[in-house]
Amino acid sequence: MPKLTLYYLPIAIFIAVYVLIVLRNLRWFRIPIWTIMMSGAVAMIFSGAIPLGDAYASINLNVIFFLLGMFSVVAAMDLSGLLEYLTLRLLRVAKSPQKAFGLTFLGISTMSAFLVNDTLALMATPIMLSVAKQLRVRPGVFLITLALGVTIGSTMTAIGNPQNLLVALSTGIPYPMLDFLYYLAPPTLVGLGVTYLILRWYYRKEFANSTLAQLQVNPREAIKDRKLAKLSGWTAGIVVLGFFLVGIYSSFSSFRSSSSCKRSGNRTLSRA
Repeated sequence: MPKLTLYYLPIAIFIAVYVLIVLRNLRWFRIPIWTIMMSGAVAMIFSGAIPLGDAYASINLNVIFFLLGMFSVVAAMDLSGLLEYLTLRLLRVAKSPQKAFGLTFLGISTMSAFLVNDTLALMATPIMLSVAKQLRVRPGVFLITLALGVTIGSTMTAIGNPQNLLVALSTGIPYPMLDFLYYLAPPTLVGLGVTYLILRWYYRKEFANSTLAQLQVNPREAIKDRKLAKLSGWTAGIVVLGFFLVGIYSSFSSFRSSSSCKRSGNRTLSRA
């Protein structure tokens, strides 16, 4: 068996970074998380654990620019009030606090599959706090729901989170959007169902003391900029639809080329 080599310095830097990230929540330890992570990255390079050339090569500009674009679109949806409008519309459909909770969980999970989960987690936090306040439920209930929903829901598509996008681009998967959905949609849906049942059971006492009649906000009042809301909504829809159309077109082109090859092979055999 080949001898396993442990590189103690990179492991020590890795552990130190995570310890500092945990300690940053203490009152006497105020260091921004980006400072900790940047220091860890610099330490890895200066210690020789990661050569500078490899560090440059690991930068994927396609992922960076995609994230920048999606951050901009989701930020526009948030600033225009579109995200809050969609959430309130879901709550209007519900007739009980439990159904409102379920629809919120479903809506957040679905949106995270097509809008990068990091941005949605950031932008939807104030919305979840507002919903919790209107339903007189502890904020932690909807914040935990948001965290689990965006984490699990984003798994099923190639654009749900940066990790999936990096895998799709670096491995050369022929039809990323369709392949991810085909293989990951079933386990993701099962995970969402199990998570919903656990959350609903765990927070059953919270919703027993809540009533949906307390939700008095008109969803239309959430829209702050109608023009920006329409623009960001259409842009997000076109981006998602574009990914599906590219995947369908690529699969159709591949099928057509393989059929042509088979026909030409059959003609050659018949002539022979």
